[in-house]
Amino acid sequence: LKFLSLTSIGDEEKKRFKREAKAAASLNHPNIATIHAIDETDDQIFIAMEFIEG
Repeated sequence: LKFLSLTSIGDEEKKRFKREAKAAASLNHPNIATIHAIDETDDQIFIAMEFIEG
C-alpha cells in the first residue's frame, strides 16, 4: 500500500496523485508492479499494489 495524507496536500496534488495512479494502473508489464485499487478515506488517499519481494 502507498498512502498519501490529504491533510498535507492541496487539490492539485490530490488530482495529480490520482491521475498518475490511474496511468500506472493501465500498464501491464512484468517489471512494473500491478496496481489493484486506488481509493481514499476521510484523511488519506491510497494505492493498493502488487507485493514485490526484495
